[in-house]
Amino acid sequence: MGFLLLFSMSVINYCLKRLLIATGMFSFMLSTIGLVAIALAATNHAHAEVIDIVRFHQPHPKEDLRYLYTTELIELSLKKTQPLYGDYRIQQSHNPMARDRVLRQLIKGQTINAFVAATNSEWESKTIPIRIPIFKGLLSYRLLLINAKDQYKFNKIIDAEQLKQLQAGLKPQWTTTLLMQANNFPIVKGNTYKGLFAMLSRGRFDYFPRGINEIFVEFDKNHDQFPNIVIESNLVIYLPSPSYLFISQTHPRLAERISTGLEMMVIDGSFDEIFYRYHSENIKKAKLENRRVINIENTWLPPLTPLSNKSLWYQPDFK
Repeated sequence: MGFLLLFSMSVINYCLKRLLIATGMFSFMLSTIGLVAIALAATNHAHAEVIDIVRFHQPHPKEDLRYLYTTELIELSLKKTQPLYGDYRIQQSHNPMARDRVLRQLIKGQTINAFVAATNSEWESKTIPIRIPIFKGLLSYRLLLINAKDQYKFNKIIDAEQLKQLQAGLKPQWTTTLLMQANNFPIVKGNTYKGLFAMLSRGRFDYFPRGINEIFVEFDKNHDQFPNIVIESNLVIYLPSPSYLFISQTHPRLAERISTGLEMMVIDGSFDEIFYRYHSENIKKAKLENRRVINIENTWLPPLTPLSNKSLWYQPDFK
């Protein structure tokens, strides 16, 4: 690009020389154009050498569909913006970290500079949120893992007040935990994700709410070890909780680039293509149209949540 720019400027130089030679302005214009060409070529060369490095903390193992899905979205957003921003590289870290530690590391922007999480005001104020729901709000619809012997407890539940008579099991720092606590749901807290399955199997609490994109894989993966855990058959919790890609405030160019790429994907349909490729099977399995909806208010939903942009959200067809 630098060579082509210099060549073009040389042509301009030659033409202007023929036009201006008779006026005595040639020497001045030649030197000016030459300096502009050198400056533009230097700027272009510097831009070409910029490589955007995404240091993405991925808490899920590589075979997990959530890992594959978010990685594919980020990769394509970077690829689509390559003509505008140049090359890129993605570095993944998989070290287990509590959510508050992830936020601290994200604020520093050194070991990690990107992370997907359910949004809240604290994260939006301390990072750069890309307000395009990564899962199209699918995580807002939660089915319940329960102990098989307890299905009768859920058969007649029709609203949130009745569900509050039972206990949910969740990890302490999950956004879902904080939101359900804020709505006065009784919560039994487990320190580890895997430990929650063991606690549910032993009857320590009544249900474990999981997103539609999570529950079927988790059920299959844990069925041999915990054969008494099943998916509750009648209910779906609706708790508005969009997940965004959060970028460190120390990397505003990266946030701008990924935001631009994701917006391009929404417009050209590639975002939806990837979303349904990964999630359509689970959406069919959930059979939401046959379930009773338990609505839980999210009083912490930040005011800039793009709820009015219907193209960003999954819209189930409830009967």
